Amino acid sequence: MKNNVLDKQVSIVTTSQSMSLDFIYREPLIKNWLSVDFDPTLNQAVRSNLLPFGEELIVALAEAQSSEEQKQKFLDLLQSGKQVKKPISYEALDSLGYTFNHSKTAFENICNSLKKKLFKERGLSKNKKGELEVNFNIFSDYVLSRIHLYRVGGQYIAYDFLGKKYCFIGEDFLKARCKEILHEAKVDIWKPSYGNHILEFLSMDTPKLSCVEETKEYLNLKNGFLNLSTFELIPHTPDILSFVQLPIEYDVEAQCPVFMNFIYDIFENDEERVKLVQEILGYCLTTDTNLQQFFIFYGVGSNGKGILSRIFEALCGKENCSSATLEELNRPFGKQVIKDKRLNISAETDSAQAKMNTQTLKMLTGEDTILIESKFKDPYSIRPYAKLIILANHYPNTDDRSEGYYRRCVFIPFNKQYVKQGQPLKSNSAYQDPQLEWKLMQELDGIFLWALEGYRRLVENNYTLTFSQESEKVKQDYLQWLDPMMEFICECLNPMASNCVLKEKVFEEFNQWVKTNQVASYYNVSHKKFWGDFNQTIFRLREFEINYSISNGKRYISGIEFNQCA
Repeated sequence: MKNNVLDKQVSIVTTSQSMSLDFIYREPLIKNWLSVDFDPTLNQAVRSNLLPFGEELIVALAEAQSSEEQKQKFLDLLQSGKQVKKPISYEALDSLGYTFNHSKTAFENICNSLKKKLFKERGLSKNKKGELEVNFNIFSDYVLSRIHLYRVGGQYIAYDFLGKKYCFIGEDFLKARCKEILHEAKVDIWKPSYGNHILEFLSMDTPKLSCVEETKEYLNLKNGFLNLSTFELIPHTPDILSFVQLPIEYDVEAQCPVFMNFIYDIFENDEERVKLVQEILGYCLTTDTNLQQFFIFYGVGSNGKGILSRIFEALCGKENCSSATLEELNRPFGKQVIKDKRLNISAETDSAQAKMNTQTLKMLTGEDTILIESKFKDPYSIRPYAKLIILANHYPNTDDRSEGYYRRCVFIPFNKQYVKQGQPLKSNSAYQDPQLEWKLMQELDGIFLWALEGYRRLVENNYTLTFSQESEKVKQDYLQWLDPMMEFICECLNPMASNCVLKEKVFEEFNQWVKTNQVASYYNVSHKKFWGDFNQTIFRLREFEINYSISNGKRYISGIEFNQCA
């Protein structure tokens, strides 16, 4: 069944180049006219035979000329002159003393030459019975000269000349385009069996991709491809594999004064967090995955994180964003949601109680390919580049204590509160501006430039995000809340380079702390389990530098001391 909506939104077939100029130049009337000085009779004859093809052809013939004189000769045909009801024939010209010795008209001869060319390049010919047949080897090659097509995992992707990007297309849609191409030669010759035949040949002839991988070198914008190394804009081209176009125009003069006031206000003039967010926003716009981290916008109440997340979404384009929770991404067929997405922004569910499965999170923030599975379709591989942002009022709960998880977490704390006009202001609060989001959306092109500056700095700093004391403080508090061992170390031990304590004393103090705080997961913990977790945790804390030693048969840890907790 034909998809009329898709037909109107997507255009994958290039304009036919079948009206080749060479065979027009070889037509005797045209060839003779080009070789002589101005002849009003020949001029009128050429005009009468070319105008039926339309003015665009005459302009194209003029543009193809190497000399200005010949170019002007064609353009003069478009000037108003004596109207001719039909093309002047060769017989009529011969009667006026010319010696062409050809029959019919130049118009008819060009049409016949064009018909032969249209048939030949599509593999159309007549058999002995006079019936049209299609050579699908030839037709398949011709289709691929008109459609920029790839095949991945049993599915087709094609360049859309309207959207200026590649898109997935169905087999029925592809058949319909092949039918249109064939009908350019002769209408109403398509047979139902042709559809399966052409797909059979295209499945073998179409270039194959091992996985769907978006370009990392360019950003696809409304007014062209932006080179992320040189920051130069080039015209759209199917030679660059891109599935996503950002709804932004690259304008080096664009500014964003309202946004700059907003970003400094919500982060309390904290330059570190502002720069950190600038780098994250720039990174989220790209398909770059070198950072391998996800971002938690953390804070309770009306604090600006919702508006900022919608700015992120607007810059990427709503159609290029998803909002799946980690639970949804973990489900069968769940990863299909992030295909072709720049950003996945998820609000927390009941994160204070439910435990988050981080397996998919770590997979999506890595740089490995993942398998996309869809019902009743062949699976295929993609290299995901969707950045993950979690909007959280509470700390995400998980059983994952691995370094891989901790390293991927980046917290952005939102501390300031915004209240409606008329409500009492508290410490570190301000009144809301009901028009603020609308004002910010008018500055997207300027915000985009600001984000690009952040991305450039991130790359120059070898993918090291700007250090933020506020962010690090929240992350340490989170790790301490999440990990009882981390909490014990931070609560009961202090770094002290000149001090040492008995190793067994640390184990005893931990067991006492476990009983006091009712940490069931560490009841009756073995020495092996305790020291494994202790070492893994304390080595993550920058302020601690410990060493183990033996003296008089007793084992010591140097570099720490007990505080009042112990």
